[in-house]
Amino acid sequence: MSLVADEILWELSGLHRRLREVASATPALDRKPTEEANSIAVLVTHAIGAELAWLHLAAGRSHTRDRATEFAVSAATAQELIRAVDEAERIAPDLVRAAFSDGLETQRDRPDARPVSAGYCLTHAVAHTAEHVGQAELTRQLLAPTSATAR
Repeated sequence: MSLVADEILWELSGLHRRLREVASATPALDRKPTEEANSIAVLVTHAIGAELAWLHLAAGRSHTRDRATEFAVSAATAQELIRAVDEAERIAPDLVRAAFSDGLETQRDRPDARPVSAGYCLTHAVAHTAEHVGQAELTRQLLAPTSATAR
């Protein structure tokens, strides 16, 4: 595999580690800091759901995703969230390799959206996951005082 593919996987692995840390360190995974915000369970579920969708698209492989369900998740345990992150970590190398094998400038068609390159799909997968990792970490920080007193 190429150095660039290795670096993409290294970055995803670091983001996955941070998601595991947030999930395992937060006692109230369904709590939200405000009514309009998302819970950590939702943020982890959506980050992984979107990441897998973008990586599958990059690889030119079909993937079924129910985005609405990602935002409706509740009562997920830390172990369930961590398993989802572990599964994404397990399959990411194959998807990234396939995208590189086909060529990063290969066009990928999306329903009801403009076509994008496989390279765009990979970079967007990392950027989108990073965005939600940051939100999850901030959510954990915002809930920490309340979570600590609620025990």
